[in-house]
Amino acid sequence: MTGATRFVASRTLAGLDAVRTDDRPVIEAYDRLRRILRQHGGEAAAELFAEPVISRSNGAAPARVDWYTNLDGPIRPLADLDPDSAVQLRHRLGAALAALEPVLRDREAGAFTAACLNLAGPSAVLAVGDAPLLVDWGLLPQGLAADERGRVRHYVSTLGAFAPDHLPHPPIGRDDWAARFKPAAPAGQDASPGPRLGVPVRPAWRGGIAPVVAAGIAAALVALSYVPGVLVFPPLPQAVSAESRAFQTAWLDGLRRRRDALAAAEGFACPRLRTELPGLVPQSPAGVRLPADPAAPPRPAPPSSRRRSRRKPVGPARRPPTGSSTGWSAARSWSWPATPPGQGSSSRTISSSPIATSSREPRR
Repeated sequence: MTGATRFVASRTLAGLDAVRTDDRPVIEAYDRLRRILRQHGGEAAAELFAEPVISRSNGAAPARVDWYTNLDGPIRPLADLDPDSAVQLRHRLGAALAALEPVLRDREAGAFTAACLNLAGPSAVLAVGDAPLLVDWGLLPQGLAADERGRVRHYVSTLGAFAPDHLPHPPIGRDDWAARFKPAAPAGQDASPGPRLGVPVRPAWRGGIAPVVAAGIAAALVALSYVPGVLVFPPLPQAVSAESRAFQTAWLDGLRRRRDALAAAEGFACPRLRTELPGLVPQSPAGVRLPADPAAPPRPAPPSSRRRSRRKPVGPARRPPTGSSTGWSAARSWSWPATPPGQGSSSRTISSSPIATSSREPRR
């Protein structure tokens, strides 16, 4: 602290953003601010800003700032003043801000000093006796630093009602200050004539041209849409060939037949179900057969596959029993179904010819 011992107000920093210049919050550089104000405006100008004492957050309690001053007299918000006292306070505060204009346009200290004029809200203007006092300076509501139009409205509700009309709203950085505050001419050079009081020279909001440009681009696009050939529509799908349509029809017919076969197989007995099982295998694209075209020449029939039957080998002829003097012949026959069970009753019979005869006399 620099010596101010009279407590004025206290508040938490929750929901507020600290304004920064040169990568440092301006609220943490009160010593520099007081030194600049004394150099350019004297002790009275330095007493316009209350001294902050910042308490960092310890995890349990949020960060807060306490404000102190050296001024004497009752401390009252501006809203609690009677009409005559309020008018006098407004006049004194406006004169103090006008006296700060040269330092606000200084090339070295202007950006920092002007950034300190950002206030957290309208309640930051107090009256201590008959003198104005600013607390909660160097702070803005959270998220307002990125919204220039919102900052203009916020300035009108805080210091804008007291400051001269030609004074720009406070900046949030050195680049912002250079864009809106015209630096004062160095010593020894003729300064350009300043603006007349009451005539605002604040440049128009830089974002005001954006809606005009956007509207012009939209109008040009609408106009181009009426030019023939500009709008390109996707091509219509090509017609399906007759061969593809026939293939699709045959595919669907095969699926319907298999659906009907599956529905009928629910009532089959197990032996019949086994014979019908090959016909119930799901259809593949390779098995689709298109319907015969009457105008097309007949196709050659594929070679028929012959089923190879498995035979049981003919066993050797039995020898006649001992003592038999007559020859004998063995004839055997095997029969097996020519078709799988359930598909026919025809069978083939193979008879063996006489295998062997014997006229050998039995041993005596």
